[in-house]
Amino acid sequence: MHDYLLWGEPTAFKYLWLVPLLVALYVYAARQRARSARAFFGAQTPPRPRYRNLKAALEIAAVALLLIALARPRIGSELRPVTHTGADVIIAIDTSTSMACQDVAPTRMDAAKQAVTALVARLAGDRVGLIVFGDRPYLYSPLTSDTDALEMFVSAVEVGAAPGPGTNLGRAIQSCEQLFKSAESRGKVLIIVSDGEDHGNDALSAASQLAKEDVVIETVGVGTPQGAPVPDIGDEGLPIGVKHEADGKTAISKLNQKLLADVAKAGHGEVTLSSQSGVSIDKLVYQVAGLGGTKTGAYEFAHHAERFQFPLAAAILCIVMSAIISDIPRRKRSNPDDNHE
Repeated sequence: MHDYLLWGEPTAFKYLWLVPLLVALYVYAARQRARSARAFFGAQTPPRPRYRNLKAALEIAAVALLLIALARPRIGSELRPVTHTGADVIIAIDTSTSMACQDVAPTRMDAAKQAVTALVARLAGDRVGLIVFGDRPYLYSPLTSDTDALEMFVSAVEVGAAPGPGTNLGRAIQSCEQLFKSAESRGKVLIIVSDGEDHGNDALSAASQLAKEDVVIETVGVGTPQGAPVPDIGDEGLPIGVKHEADGKTAISKLNQKLLADVAKAGHGEVTLSSQSGVSIDKLVYQVAGLGGTKTGAYEFAHHAERFQFPLAAAILCIVMSAIISDIPRRKRSNPDDNHE
């Protein structure tokens, strides 16, 4: 029975105490009226309303039925067509060693993952794919509207998840071209989350080429212009010190704001920069939502059928009947024989 009868808002039942309260009030009022009538009429039999009890019963039943309707009973199931509309979004996360820097709390990678998780949760109706990249890109998740699965994939991203040392932003952009060719929607967006360090030299040309395929490129810069020491990551994925340049100086990684801004400009998008406390994605969500899109998927799914209409209709009927019924006692017609002398 639990699988068959469900309640959408079971908290409405906490107001059921109103029903016995109304019963008690009606009983108390009836006794008070009877006491007043006996005091007024004395030994005579006071007139008794014919439908007062029925009227009270209808009003109490209306309250109970309204509470049941508010609890939204769901009985049985029905198939509903579902259509998703929106943009196709690919998020590319930089997983190079510099993303372990701590100039953004707690690290650049953690701040990037928090921003991407928040972004995925707010891209309702959009299909989202995920790639990670270092020297070479790696597909983490194809385009999907399953936000729960995407959030799980994002949580699993770590520094070094993509193969190869260094960072090649151009290769990451080029790898998205094939993914977007299968996209069904009108809006296509590539969101690059990176500190902007790039050991290649073709990021701008790759961005311009992808823009010709009607793909908008948005960039999210994670880091600060002042930079921070680059951690030396051990075999277990934990920092074991800091890296050093060939001359022995500590290796410092700084946010390359200019490159990220130029890539976004080439892709007809904008750059979003982090602060030391993290990344705000409000503007980015607004920009993606403004792209619109066409149908990205249509299917049917089983849904528990809402049946609140029936107790609601019964409650309305009780209220109407109660309003029609009069509780004013009818006078008895006088008998002509009583006046005959």
